[in-house]
Amino acid sequence: MEILQLQFQVEIALTIGFAILILLIMFICFLQFYLDLRKQSKDLLETATLECSQCHTSFQLPLAYFIQHPFLLKKDKRIQLGGIKRLTSRQYHLTCPKCHRKTWCSYDLENSTSILACLRKGMWKKHLIRFVLLECAVFIFYILLMQLYSVFLF
Repeated sequence: MEILQLQFQVEIALTIGFAILILLIMFICFLQFYLDLRKQSKDLLETATLECSQCHTSFQLPLAYFIQHPFLLKKDKRIQLGGIKRLTSRQYHLTCPKCHRKTWCSYDLENSTSILACLRKGMWKKHLIRFVLLECAVFIFYILLMQLYSVFLF
């Protein structure tokens, strides 16, 4: 009976340890992806045309600004056509360069380039493959360790 309790406690400890390891790998892969995204966004030359809601002035803002500041306050404007909701414009809470007020500035998405389309094509694949390979390696190591653990314990 004591051996079964010991085996159960060791299995629980290994499972918790590997769960923490998987979460840590996921966090590190996300951080690497985000830092690579920021590094690549500095080279973007495309701009976005925004319009101030107070003075109705249009101004240019580089698309890299949106990647460098991912937590800007924003509101989405959607229209519904049949059963499909479609995003038409997005408003960001920015300081207007003309009236110098912090207001909602609208960004028309229908006639503009996508931020994600401007980035390198292979970037998504590289980070996703790295993440999947690391997670598979941890999972295989966990299964092997659980099998070898039960063989050596008894």
